[in-house]
Amino acid sequence: GDAAAEGVTLPRHLPGEGYMRLSHASSSGSSSTNRSGRVGVYLVPEGRYCARVNNTQAFGEVNREVAAADIVLHLTGLSTSKYDNVVPPSVVLGAKATVGPACIVGEDCVLGDKSSVKRTVMGNNCKWV
Repeated sequence: GDAAAEGVTLPRHLPGEGYMRLSHASSSGSSSTNRSGRVGVYLVPEGRYCARVNNTQAFGEVNREVAAADIVLHLTGLSTSKYDNVVPPSVVLGAKATVGPACIVGEDCVLGDKSSVKRTVMGNNCKWV
């Protein structure tokens, strides 16, 4: 139905609209105003996070975004350490292993001796040896 008819107020400028415009541009680089096709809309509930990822560059950007101290606290409830990263107590760090700023290491991960993690988000139960 019509958003206005249902009492939904949409912001004038949506977050990510520049990215959406770039990701939906035609491959020839021209932007025709007479294009037709399907349009999908997802309204994210307040307090939730949503990002469109359809290539490696966008995937990297989203990972860096969610690892930011203010975002990781909002999404997970976990505070970053004094090194601006998230390393749960269940993580096993080898000798001289380092986890740089803007990293999130999942539960029960193992980082081997002399390993170095930079600008990375690791899921649970990963082994980096």
